[in-house]
Amino acid sequence: MTPYLIAELRHRIGRALGTLTGVALGVALYIALIATGDAFREAARAPLASIGADILISRPAMQAGATAQTTRGMRQPFGLATLTLAEANSLSDIDGVGATSGGLLLWDFAAASYQTLLGIDLSADGVGPAQVEDWVVSGRFFEPDEGDAALVDRHYAAFFGLKPGMPVSIGGREFNLVGVVDVPGGNSASSANFYLPLADAQSLANLPADEINQIYLRVDEATQVENIVAESESRLGEISALTEESIVQVMGGIAQVS
Repeated sequence: MTPYLIAELRHRIGRALGTLTGVALGVALYIALIATGDAFREAARAPLASIGADILISRPAMQAGATAQTTRGMRQPFGLATLTLAEANSLSDIDGVGATSGGLLLWDFAAASYQTLLGIDLSADGVGPAQVEDWVVSGRFFEPDEGDAALVDRHYAAFFGLKPGMPVSIGGREFNLVGVVDVPGGNSASSANFYLPLADAQSLANLPADEINQIYLRVDEATQVENIVAESESRLGEISALTEESIVQVMGGIAQVS
């Protein structure tokens, strides 16, 4: 058999090379598709995994409410309406929910600059933007009940020359910069330029002490995500739920194709 194969390769070298090239290309394409699918899955998991969450819930704003908001100064992101900490806590007894927390995302449109802010519920444990405490690379995290204090993203700090101990103006109010944070991968669902205690963020946006616009949920089993989203919607009304699967769909569904 071996002499026959060698003879075939000698006399039909073009066809043999073509066959080998085709097989090699097929194997390479298959490996590339599998690797791409795994990469998209990891990319979809990263924004929520870094904050220990599986679901990020927000409430779409009615059109009238969205247009009524001003574009200059401190405001909630376009298209977001408020939720409450009470609503976040009400989801904690859903079967399969391991932990909940709330946050307040804000935009600050100043005359010559734009900043994103995230108010952190310091009482949250193990899920949500309170994970920022693990990302402090310079300075310190907030003290209990500390006010008028801020953390800054490392890249934003480097661009504007900000360091712990410096005063910084946010929303026309002076804050003490206590630390610098480095967000893992830079694509976390809790990425912002500045991080503030929740009470300070609510004060800047003229919101009551119970109002937020982000609810973070950690589930016990990944297979429970869809059921938990459905139950959350039945309790809160119309919501928008960001999950690993929804991120994959937004990214084009390449993982499913592979």
